Amino acid sequence: MRVVRHEIAHLALGNWLGNTPLWLNEGLAEVVERLRFELSSATAPEPGKDIRDVARLRRSGRLPPLRTFLAMGRADWNRIGPEIAYPYAWSMVHFLLESPQRRSLTTAYLNTIAQHRCRAFDHEAHLHRVYPGGLSAFSADWAAWLAKGRPLALRH
Repeated sequence: MRVVRHEIAHLALGNWLGNTPLWLNEGLAEVVERLRFELSSATAPEPGKDIRDVARLRRSGRLPPLRTFLAMGRADWNRIGPEIAYPYAWSMVHFLLESPQRRSLTTAYLNTIAQHRCRAFDHEAHLHRVYPGGLSAFSADWAAWLAKGRPLALRH
């Protein structure tokens, strides 16, 4: 079921957004695959072990710098390997969705991507403009969140 949810997320994102940055497409699909559904709610549970794994990758120097990762295409993604790329993308999306302020920013970012689905759009530059403090702040905030190792469950 996880794989099915993951692949359906790709279909839905492609239909809604068109061309989506790889890290965001895979990161959102990773979040969706972790969802548990009950009646009218969905929860992505606290990702304790997962976050520790990503923190370990970061401490070991195996994660590429944020700007490099954001610009990666499929060939680069495959080169660093799924054991690095998928957790990295998932952790960034979980981070973005965890707080109301970042969730609002992410919603606006997704809506902007949808508005540009048929036109050229510099995803990285847009994220740099809308994230308070730019990509350097995003990278620092994500790293601090990761180091804390206490991510919250996502509920909707």
